[in-house]
Amino acid sequence: IVLFGFWNVRRNSKYYKEIATGMHVPVHHQRGEQLTCLPSRAGDDIEVNVSDIVYIEATQNYLNVYLQQEGEVNRRMIRNTLKEIKSVLKEFPDIIQCHRSFLINMEYVEDVKGNSQGLVLHLDHTKTNTVPVSRTYVSVIRHKMESLV
Repeated sequence: IVLFGFWNVRRNSKYYKEIATGMHVPVHHQRGEQLTCLPSRAGDDIEVNVSDIVYIEATQNYLNVYLQQEGEVNRRMIRNTLKEIKSVLKEFPDIIQCHRSFLINMEYVEDVKGNSQGLVLHLDHTKTNTVPVSRTYVSVIRHKMESLV
């Protein structure tokens, strides 16, 4: 059992490294003005320029929306589900889900790294700098990266 576990970790590590090295990060394109309203169940909706959204992180029924504003990333919290916000943002192709708790704006992806734990996206202008990609969304991220090149 121990040998199988070690073999499985090595196999996954090799697999995710191959995926990450095969992805080319696109050159960032000009960000435009596309205003939308992110609804909040608490009534404090926020109007944002979609290109300012770096990523959105879900924590139970709250969302941390990370926005690029004046050269720095600011966090706004709203009470809503990721599923509902994803449906609001579905018309914006650069905003995609990469994990059950994260939506990302592909315009801000600087690099993709992979190891036995899976893929990790390194984002532009963020303090945390990384967002995980779950196995379910690896093919979605790969396809999106290929279409942006």
